[in-house]
Amino acid sequence: MAFKTAKLSLYIYSGTAGVYTSSDLKYRLTKDVIGSQTKAVLEIGELIRDYIDNTFDGSTYQSQSKWVTANVELFNSSGASINDDQSFTYLAVDGYGSFEQGINPDLDNHVLQSNDNVYVLEGQRAQIPVFAESLSNITFYNGSTNIGSQTITDNGNSNQKIQFVSPPANCTSAIFDSTSDRTITINQICESVYTPHDIHFFNKFGALQKITFFKRNDQTITIKDKTFKSNTLDVANENYSISKGQVSRYNVNAKKKITMNTGFVDEAFNEVIEQMLLAEKVWIKYKSQTLAVIPTSKSLKYKTDLNDKLINYAFDFDFAFDSFNLIR
Repeated sequence: MAFKTAKLSLYIYSGTAGVYTSSDLKYRLTKDVIGSQTKAVLEIGELIRDYIDNTFDGSTYQSQSKWVTANVELFNSSGASINDDQSFTYLAVDGYGSFEQGINPDLDNHVLQSNDNVYVLEGQRAQIPVFAESLSNITFYNGSTNIGSQTITDNGNSNQKIQFVSPPANCTSAIFDSTSDRTITINQICESVYTPHDIHFFNKFGALQKITFFKRNDQTITIKDKTFKSNTLDVANENYSISKGQVSRYNVNAKKKITMNTGFVDEAFNEVIEQMLLAEKVWIKYKSQTLAVIPTSKSLKYKTDLNDKLINYAFDFDFAFDSFNLIR
């Protein structure tokens, strides 16, 4: 008899591919074939995403990846097994594809960022996310001088798949070897007037990425409160104190916002800016602390060298908490 029902057991786990236990079973799904169709389609992406919790503590650069094993059992209309069971194992990250890429696109498995130009504060080191499986060696240059190299190793563990390369502080370019070599140019920016701030976010490849806003930044605070009007009459003395106001405040709190400028960047940085605005998790390094922020700029005009000559972006970020600590 023809295929009628698919039963899916979904295991989500860390460690080595294919090595999982019963405690890693996260979902059991059942789907029947509809009408005259011959396929049962099950969407598992959003289910897996619940088990990838990317965070940033301000110092450790890491991006979570998980192994996913989907065991599929097939049954006919009588409920008998078709004996055509299948098993699939995938590596999952919290990334996304664009509409233009079509259904279930394979994301870049090389350098896990869209930009080939990186801007860092003079004396600091870049952090470049890479996919370990497809890389073997990175060569660092200062101008045309080879100043060293780094070998990428991958032991198969899920925590090895996304790694971060930190070129030397005097590195001006790095060549990432693979089937298609890619060169990342590192621009050291000297900023003696403004205090640069780093924004960290998880990009479309599911990797942590940093953008430094080098130029002017402005802060604002928005106060919110409620008021009530009270009777201040001292009945016993048939008087009232003029130092006691009739109107009092309560539920006073505030939200802070910071507006920052990138400084001059190249036209290809448009893609990185877009990914930052689309990110669900964003942090700022601010006064030696790592704080969660929310991009509140909801539109982006893509700037070009032809139209805008020198490209600078300014964006607003809300600090993702109230000024008064209401966590008891």
